[in-house]
Amino acid sequence: MSIKTRTMRTVGLGLAICILAGCSTNPTATPTTAATDLPAVTQTATIAVTATESPTGDKYEPIDTSLCQSLEETAAQALSVDFSLQAKAPFADIPSNETGEGCSLTAAGSGSKFTDPQTVLDELVKSVGLGWTEQINYQAGGPTGAATGLTRDMALMLISVNWAPAAGVICPTDQPIASCNLTAKQKAYTIQIDVAQYKADFSLDGHWEDAAQNFSLDLGQEWKNIYGHHTAVAQGGGKIDTLDESISGSLKGKIATVQFKSSFTSDSGTAEITYVDVNTIKWKIITPPTGEYYLPAEATLTRK
Repeated sequence: MSIKTRTMRTVGLGLAICILAGCSTNPTATPTTAATDLPAVTQTATIAVTATESPTGDKYEPIDTSLCQSLEETAAQALSVDFSLQAKAPFADIPSNETGEGCSLTAAGSGSKFTDPQTVLDELVKSVGLGWTEQINYQAGGPTGAATGLTRDMALMLISVNWAPAAGVICPTDQPIASCNLTAKQKAYTIQIDVAQYKADFSLDGHWEDAAQNFSLDLGQEWKNIYGHHTAVAQGGGKIDTLDESISGSLKGKIATVQFKSSFTSDSGTAEITYVDVNTIKWKIITPPTGEYYLPAEATLTRK
């Protein structure tokens, strides 16, 4: 996997954070320990989206095994714990409702080794996530778990840290898990890192022009993030509308919804960039900015 470094955050994809918790009447409930191993009561932070259509499969493929092994070594050093590696495992990009296969790293331990889910997650973001771009719409958290997603080139890394009562520890089922007064050793942690490569069958990378309208786009694509700048020449060259970084947004299917800025106004507009074929894209302004701007309402651009 090639490596590019770019700092950007995108906000899109409606993501709901659902905390599974019961009603509480006693905030200091004491757990009990069964004589035999009983199923633990688990109430964890989960990422949830309302699926409006069936998941789209075969959109992700495993990264190189050597890179997966490198991530395993880095994670193990960061947390001082052993990880198991599965080079090919089911992979689910839940916010995008897309699935496939990826590399999976898993570790476990008690709370005596891990402070809290968010602290563990932060440590992994600083280590295995070094050089990756964190995506805020993949972040989730609660009393028993934390999760995030990061991207680099066309790869997506999902990190989750969760704990549940250890085997044999029973918490009241009618109260939130946070009310169960567990010791560190009574918390069983599971840490999972899933990484996969997005199987894009096209790219918006490149220089695009509509010569008839004196309009051009220079675009870059990292995973599903689209960024770049525009140049629009109007009034016989009397008006040149351009900025070094004026376009950013995200791709869904073959349509990128982007925010754009004109050099003549501080307000942003919204546009769609539609991939037609390897040499053609279409530009359409959905919401124009207030004030002066010279980007065309619609354009057909060809790759140069």
